[in-house]
Parts: sequence; C-alpha cells; structure tokens
Amino acid sequence: MNKLKIIENDNSFKNFLGKQARIYDEFRDLSAVREKGLLPNMPDYLGGYLVCWRHEDNVVAKVKEMSDKVSSRVKSIVYDNQLTTHTTITDLESGPNFVYDEYKMRMLIKTVEEVVDRLNESVIDYREWLMNQDTVIAAGMADYNFYLAGKIISESGKRNGLNLRMPWGSHITTARFLEKKTGEEVGYLIDLIKKSKPIGLSVLRKIEVVLAEHDIGKGLSFKVFKSFDL
Repeated sequence: MNKLKIIENDNSFKNFLGKQARIYDEFRDLSAVREKGLLPNMPDYLGGYLVCWRHEDNVVAKVKEMSDKVSSRVKSIVYDNQLTTHTTITDLESGPNFVYDEYKMRMLIKTVEEVVDRLNESVIDYREWLMNQDTVIAAGMADYNFYLAGKIISESGKRNGLNLRMPWGSHITTARFLEKKTGEEVGYLIDLIKKSKPIGLSVLRKIEVVLAEHDIGKGLSFKVFKSFDL
C-alpha cells in the first residue's frame, strides 16, 4: 500500500510516463516516413558508456527476428544477441567524439555498486513495434521500478561527479538505418512494423555497465565491464 501511495503522488514518475507517451506518439505519426522516406542519422563513429538492463533469451530472439527482417530490406545496425540487445538506464558522454577514459568507467561502476541493493527487478510490457525515419524500436510501458532505477543511479552519479541523464523511456532499439530510402520504397517496412506481433512482457533482472561503440567499418560492439543480478 505504501508503494502505491508513493507512485500515485510521484509527479516526476507521471512526468516521465508523459514524456515517454509523447515520444511514442511521434513515432506513430508516419507521415514523414511516407513523404520523405528514411533519413539515417548515424555518424561514422559513435561511442559512450552505458548502464543498461538486459533481457532474457526469449526477448532477445524476438528482437533479433525483427532486426534481421528490417536489415534484409534496408542496410541497418542489427541488434541480434545478448550483448547488443538492451534497454538503456543511463549513458555518459555518448557521441561521435567519444574517447574512452578508464577512470570514468571505474566511477560509473562505483556509481551502480553503491546503490544496486536499492534496485528491484522491472517488468516491461512491450506492446508494439514503432519506427521513424532513423530507427525501429520495441515500445515498452515503463513500470515504477524501471523509473526508480534511472533516478537512483543518476543521483548516485551526481554524488560521484558524473552527469548521468534519465532514460526517456523503456524501449528496445531494434534497428538503426544506415541508408536512405524513399517513401515509396519503405511500404514493406511500414506493414512489417504495423502487423508484427509485439514482444509482450520482459522481466528485467540484470543490469550491466558497458562500453558501447559503433564504427561504420567495424560494426556494433558492446564490452561488458560489470554485471549486477538483482
């Protein structure tokens, strides 16, 4: 009962859900995709530190299936295994000019270690697939434990001198487009996204601290530095 009262009175959680809903609504508006096609927004290199939730094998398999179908029609970044399939809790210094710093990685691990005993497993309902001109995602409905994990870890980061952002939502990135296509050429993808069965429930019990990088010549890589089982 106390937890329900906290949820009901937590305006920041309501604001978080509102932002997530608005972004999903933007994805659902496919007018730009139909009129202008796909407009990839990936630099040649992108890197950063991540704290992320990990999904169980059945969810990873469903993400891989969708990612493979998308990439068979459009050159894309593929998310097809336990390392690359994730839901972000927070990131640090993600961008095209990222340079790895061992000290910052140690501090990020310390940030999670200090609060992991306050975190609880999260259950996310992935109810639909969505796309825009750049990305395909599995849209999830965040629960309170998901929100709290982001809040607790970002606040811990501040105490350790790290500027960690809150996640905007509980989605799973499933593909990032790497080539342009006209609106006429993406009718298949629109139908695929609209008609494919959603993932359903995912129980999140593991958090990892990783170095994530995508290089146009080498592809996508995730290097795990620390795992936490809840």
